[in-house]
Amino acid sequence: MSRYIVGVIVAFGLNAFVPNIAQALQGQTNSFITEQIEQQQALARASAEGEQWFKRMQEALNSLNYRASFIAMQPSGLQAYRWLHSVTPAGNHIEVIEGLNGPHNQAIRINSQVTYLSSVSDAYSVLSNTLSSPILSGLYGEYSAISHAYNVVAVGGDRVVDRDAQHLRIIPHARDRYLYSVWVDRETGLLLGVNTYLPSGDIVEQVLLTSIHVQAEPLTELEQLEQQWDNLPTNQGPVATPATATKWQFGWLPPGFRLERQQRVRVAMNGPVAEHFMFSDGMAKFSVYISEGNDQVVPVQYENLMSMVSVKHNNYAVTAVGKIPLKIAQQVTAAVRLTP
Repeated sequence: MSRYIVGVIVAFGLNAFVPNIAQALQGQTNSFITEQIEQQQALARASAEGEQWFKRMQEALNSLNYRASFIAMQPSGLQAYRWLHSVTPAGNHIEVIEGLNGPHNQAIRINSQVTYLSSVSDAYSVLSNTLSSPILSGLYGEYSAISHAYNVVAVGGDRVVDRDAQHLRIIPHARDRYLYSVWVDRETGLLLGVNTYLPSGDIVEQVLLTSIHVQAEPLTELEQLEQQWDNLPTNQGPVATPATATKWQFGWLPPGFRLERQQRVRVAMNGPVAEHFMFSDGMAKFSVYISEGNDQVVPVQYENLMSMVSVKHNNYAVTAVGKIPLKIAQQVTAAVRLTP
């Protein structure tokens, strides 16, 4: 301590400094509290704005008449798609997503009836409100269907395919599932792009619209499809049968995932019949296949856009596959047991 400070303390006493020190500490504390409050308020505003944009996007995807093209960049390569949607004068919601690379494949939805057509396999139909495609099914649903597991935060404006866009982040409450960046067209509310990330932050899929056109009247080709709907195959598929009861117990599931579908399937042409369970948290989905006898199952562990784990138990085998981290798939498969 300098002689000057010592002299001042001797002359005026230590008490002369205590109020100043206390005031300085109080000022730092108040500044920290103010900063924390401002950050919380900013996050609350971003979350409220994110919820509004998500709801606008959900409404646009389900109500507008649009024609678009998009590309999906995945670990398996680059795929191109055509995407059509209309609400007809009869009130039918019709959607088509068609692959533009390789063998012809087309997914068609009229309301909750979905038909998959392919040049290399038999056509089949299922009941669903969304198509199986690179477009995340959770983006079509109500905000309340994902808010239990995710926060949607608005993070600012951007430009995508030469259109003004709003950038949203869909962030899970816990680091046990994927994260998403979503870009929404400010003019129409339609989706312009989606990035999917592992919990580590590594990107595993990019979906980007390359063209988009919105019109007031329904698309002519979808109105024609509506008239031909009775001629499309509507069988529920030769490999699936309903399952109303099960002897299998899931000892652990990631929080927020609920059973969405249960059926008995034959996973391969001459393979054994397996119990199939599909779980969803509103954004992500994964399937679990359980087959008695484990001689035809090879233990596997794989993580990328789709994680896959196959394990053998004493007299049955369990496989989990879906857009979930590998650690989650491991825990699910390890905890499946026969009901006592």
